[in-house]
Amino acid sequence: MKKIFTKKMTILFASVLFSGATAFATVNIEANETYTQNFDAIGVDSTATLPTGWKADKSISVRTVGTYTAALTATEIAAGNNMGTQAGNGIYNFGAGDFATATDRAVGGLSSGSKSKSVNLYLKLTNNGTTPISSFTISYDIEQYRAGNNGKDGAIGAGFSFQMYYSDNDLTYTSAGSDFLTSFAADATTEGYESAPGDTKSVVSKTLNQPLAAGESIYLAWNYSVTSGTYTSFSQALGLDNVSITANAATGIANITNNATVVANNGSIVVTATEGAEIEVYTTAGQKIASAIATGNQDIIAVSATGIVIVKVGTETIKVVL
Repeated sequence: MKKIFTKKMTILFASVLFSGATAFATVNIEANETYTQNFDAIGVDSTATLPTGWKADKSISVRTVGTYTAALTATEIAAGNNMGTQAGNGIYNFGAGDFATATDRAVGGLSSGSKSKSVNLYLKLTNNGTTPISSFTISYDIEQYRAGNNGKDGAIGAGFSFQMYYSDNDLTYTSAGSDFLTSFAADATTEGYESAPGDTKSVVSKTLNQPLAAGESIYLAWNYSVTSGTYTSFSQALGLDNVSITANAATGIANITNNATVVANNGSIVVTATEGAEIEVYTTAGQKIASAIATGNQDIIAVSATGIVIVKVGTETIKVVL
């Protein structure tokens, strides 16, 4: 009995360690640093383990983002040249060439008529520096590994897209907008490419204006789905590749106290302060131009001024430059 109990405890302990490591996996980044990921290191296996900080999931609903926490850490299927018209739906490890030997990899998805109507790729970024990040400059490629006419009853369909989203809590995701939408018009036929990928579209140096305080995390999600409507048969296979993310340093950074940080960011004042603290913004002439009550999280206050402004949090003040 003692041996059995010890063995069970050992397995349970190892399981807890593994799940904990998975739950807390993240990519650390500081202001003025650049993170890159080309997925080449995941190898050629169908069930390839995703890089640290990355996860993936799929949904039976179109244009639907899940959560990083509940997502998976591996792909399901591999494909490359000559991807078949009957290829299975799911989370793909794509190879640029022969899927079994190609060293240039991408990660993405393929829908069927009833499954994998959305495939999401997630990245968790954590500011492990000592200063806030004001925004992120992001580039990446979306590669097409199978053509698809996405047509119903002989018509040409809507085609497929990748849209990037972001979240500060992994519960509610917000679209990052048209700068981060990559769409492919439906093709005349549904078939693979003799030399894959058959097409590539790039997002180049676009800005995500989301500040990130020291010690906090942001979640990015790339959603693959049909561009419009709900018909997902004869789908295009699309993959994400060559991701580059630069964390931009904030201007006018100041710590007022150990409990408050003020950041000037693209015409706004970002304040992290104790919940309930009164926040006021003044011109150098003493005119109050904005005010708010701190929520205890990041409070973004739009300011219609440029140059030097004075920010008062509670009883303390600081000058910042917009």
